[in-house]
Amino acid sequence: MEKIKERASFSCSVFAENWKSLEEYLLFLKEIFAYDFAANKISKDSTVLELGFGEGFGTKMLAKKAKKVFALDVDEKAFNHAKQKYSSEKILFSLYNGKKIPFEDNYFDAVVSLQVIEHIKDDFNFVNEIYRVTKKNAVVIITTPNRKIRLKENSKPWNEFHCKEYSEKELENLFNNFSSVNIFGVFASKEIMKTELNRIKKAVFMASLDPFKLRKFFPFYLKNTLKKIIKKVFANEKREFDQKKFSHKDFFISEKNADNSLDLLAVCRK
Repeated sequence: MEKIKERASFSCSVFAENWKSLEEYLLFLKEIFAYDFAANKISKDSTVLELGFGEGFGTKMLAKKAKKVFALDVDEKAFNHAKQKYSSEKILFSLYNGKKIPFEDNYFDAVVSLQVIEHIKDDFNFVNEIYRVTKKNAVVIITTPNRKIRLKENSKPWNEFHCKEYSEKELENLFNNFSSVNIFGVFASKEIMKTELNRIKKAVFMASLDPFKLRKFFPFYLKNTLKKIIKKVFANEKREFDQKKFSHKDFFISEKNADNSLDLLAVCRK
């Protein structure tokens, strides 16, 4: 449960338009790209489920294309924020236990879950629950970090809140109960790819300073202080940047060379 909770809290900070660096802004644009992709896969008469809505901004994007969006998360802070800011006749935000989806079988025309599955301990149950609540021919759209650019072979995630990270083949196998599974890589312009790869390099360095992941026991203020100190080591992290220089349109997907992508994007049909 804490895994999803951390993800939701992070999303709130990013989507609040309070970006502290170019890196955070690019993460925001990558998320916008994924939501835009998902929204364009949804028909206007669709009933949609979103698992892990975070700040809620993306849920609003989905609702513009759907008949109704039911958005579930485990984090109460994220729930209160999203409900207050984005609730409408087309959106219903709810809390759930992170295990059993509180809907009957064959209920949804589409399911969207972006940057969530890596936080789920029982990913097998997570996928089976999605399968259970989707109608025949329903579309399921998932995004998750690409482990191939983040981790060495057989190594565990350095992100303390990730239970598991996936390769293209691993993600495809996880959804093998669906009738079709297509895995795409999420790429970006050369400048964005370079910035993102540098961000990952920094994160790996920070994690290497704590091989036993003792930081998860640290109080929040201490974690924050340590992060700020370490970030000063990297001169390329700039607080000021030109937002107009970048857009979510700088991102794109490809079925080729997914091992070299930033994220994996799965499009599944029941």
